[in-house]
Amino acid sequence: MEFGERIKDQRELLHLSQEEVAKRLRVSNKAISNWEDEKSYPDTSTLIDISNLYKIPYDEFLDDYPRLKESISKDKIRNNFLELNYGIYAIFLLALTISPMNNGFLFEILIVGILFLRIACDYFTKKTGLLKSNHDLSFVNRNSSLPIKIFFILGFTILLFLLVWGIYGIFTDEGNFNLILSGVFLEIMTLSIYIIDKFNIK
Repeated sequence: MEFGERIKDQRELLHLSQEEVAKRLRVSNKAISNWEDEKSYPDTSTLIDISNLYKIPYDEFLDDYPRLKESISKDKIRNNFLELNYGIYAIFLLALTISPMNNGFLFEILIVGILFLRIACDYFTKKTGLLKSNHDLSFVNRNSSLPIKIFFILGFTILLFLLVWGIYGIFTDEGNFNLILSGVFLEIMTLSIYIIDKFNIK
């Protein structure tokens, strides 16, 4: 029996629908369907949740399904690249934040260099298959917990306000201050998203 069939059988034995399992695991309904059809596999933390839900030992999953084990191994490598990407993005935002205070040509080259490094990392993860196209983003997953939804709605609302304020500030004497404040808030949002992604907070 393949992994997809196994978890589908366990779900049906517990008389649970895909929607109910998705809510319990706080993932999208599509993710459950993809796992059962073996179009993709869960990540490490979600597999532990599946193990607890279906009362199947985690090690048994890895021992019985080599393709799942390979996917989990790739997941660990992928996480390292995600951390690198977040780090590069944070440095890029920091550079943008202090850019209004520095008009040097070398500083502009640094910003462009950081941006190209980020693009190169994204390209590498896509080419090597390390980037999961079906990765559940907390702010678009309707099964995310209410606090996470509130955090993202509030965060993006404030961010939109700051960006509009920053653009308005370009035409006033407060332009630098507005842009710096927007950059600081973007840094905070990036750090928050990293923590949510890193610790699989749903």
